[in-house]
Amino acid sequence: MTQNPFPFGFTKDTFADLEISFLVASTKAVAGFDEIVIRGGGEVELRAAFKRDDPPQVRNGAVDRLIVARLLQLLVAEGIEGWDEVYPSAEREYVGKLLTIRRKEETVKQVSMCQKEFAEFSRAYGAIKLVASLACPEVVTGEFFNRI
Repeated sequence: MTQNPFPFGFTKDTFADLEISFLVASTKAVAGFDEIVIRGGGEVELRAAFKRDDPPQVRNGAVDRLIVARLLQLLVAEGIEGWDEVYPSAEREYVGKLLTIRRKEETVKQVSMCQKEFAEFSRAYGAIKLVASLACPEVVTGEFFNRI
């Protein structure tokens, strides 16, 4: 049986090792964070802390693995492989967005957006949010996150 190749060297057999995370946080000293984590097996985890030292609240859900595969393909179609690793801010305080793709513990792509985002990044962010909302509707209703 041939393995179907996926972006970033994932295969049908290793796709469960995929983790796509999207973190939003401010550089202000007391600010917390919001994070979406989507795994290749379809698990979705939402994490949020109002203040930096607060323990995060966590919500879990699941989506079909095929949806996760389509999300990864969409990220590639938007050009993520060619994006810079850091888009620095000209300001001292800002809200940063960190999009990370991992294979197990290995980071295969990470993009730190610390400025006004470009259209492709915005669409990728929206797609991640949409997939997460299929598992946890509170992503888009404003019931859980303060920053996403």
